[in-house]
Amino acid sequence: MQRLCILSIFFIILCGCQEYEEGSCHSDVSYEEQPSIPMYLQLLLRGDVSTIIDSTVVEDRPEFTDITRIEFDENHLVTHYSINGDEWGTYPELRCRSFTVMSSSYAFFRFPDKWKTQNSETVIWTLTHTDESGEITEQDVKKIEYEWNEKGIFTKKRCFINNEPVHITGMEGAYNIEEFLYHENGYPNYSITFDGPLRLVIQVLFEDFDEYGNPRIIKASITPNGKYVIHRKIEYR
Repeated sequence: MQRLCILSIFFIILCGCQEYEEGSCHSDVSYEEQPSIPMYLQLLLRGDVSTIIDSTVVEDRPEFTDITRIEFDENHLVTHYSINGDEWGTYPELRCRSFTVMSSSYAFFRFPDKWKTQNSETVIWTLTHTDESGEITEQDVKKIEYEWNEKGIFTKKRCFINNEPVHITGMEGAYNIEEFLYHENGYPNYSITFDGPLRLVIQVLFEDFDEYGNPRIIKASITPNGKYVIHRKIEYR
């Protein structure tokens, strides 16, 4: 089910931005279990990157600045992962900060086990409405239809309630959601939420590209009032 909770996403951002004892290391740090979605892919890196250092700044909350350092070997496997000097190692569920705002942007993120063997998927769930006594008053069947190309970019994304097409709130006729998903260079643009009305809730901007095409500045705006910026330093092998 495609669900993006605005408050939850911003809470994840803030929870990740906290104070750590400088240079500390957990006794059970290990890199044997790599993230189930490879970190190199999560970061959408190009070229032979050896290290990235992400400085994340939350707007109007400078105390939540954090610095994430990730190092890779020649096979693009993570060999070091730390936040503010606190080394964590890796585990299957590990997701980087920028992934939280683009996790639904590509088929290889949304359907990691299917995207190479098929080019479409339909996700259906039921939303139940109840009254104060708990009695069911209404049920809405929600559906999202996806199609994607060989690069994992969505070429079609349509939303339905009870088999009726739904347009983006405030944008009459905007049923072609894929038109809002990407910038011209293929990087993520908007993300949607379909928990309630169909809305655009996150916009991500990528700036200051280096010679390999990797952005060094990532800006995320989370509706209605959350913004943060990632300043990325990239080292190549």
